[in-house]
Amino acid sequence: MSFSELPQPVEIQEKDPNKLPQRVIIPSHKIDLAIKETEILAGEWQVSASGASYLVQSALPGEKGNMIIYGHNWRRLFGPLRWVKQGEEILIKNKKGESFIYEIVETKVVSPSQVEVLLPTEEPTLTLYTCFGFLDSKRFVVVGKFKRVI
Repeated sequence: MSFSELPQPVEIQEKDPNKLPQRVIIPSHKIDLAIKETEILAGEWQVSASGASYLVQSALPGEKGNMIIYGHNWRRLFGPLRWVKQGEEILIKNKKGESFIYEIVETKVVSPSQVEVLLPTEEPTLTLYTCFGFLDSKRFVVVGKFKRVI
């Protein structure tokens, strides 16, 4: 999985391992996936075949910035994302056991060259994405805004 262009490389900051995202859960669509830390290596996006992938160059749960979680468009992974709706909630659990609730504010289909969905944000934001369309030629993007910690 890749975008045809990449945002400017971001230096990976040392992060508290307890704050790293561990699970992504969307109860309304029976999505409950383990999250693996991944990065862009030599221009290639590393993608977990067994769960979701967290781009380590992106923000941590609940913190300022854009947290990017992506995965394959397979039925057992992010295939059901295409049916999520505005107002539904996404739960991100970190390794410390905290749960962060994000509300879906937007879904959209973009081309692989539309990398603005990956740019840092001023407020805590969650971006989920997966491949979409004929021969995975597009990307399906879900944007969530942070609501609260439970």
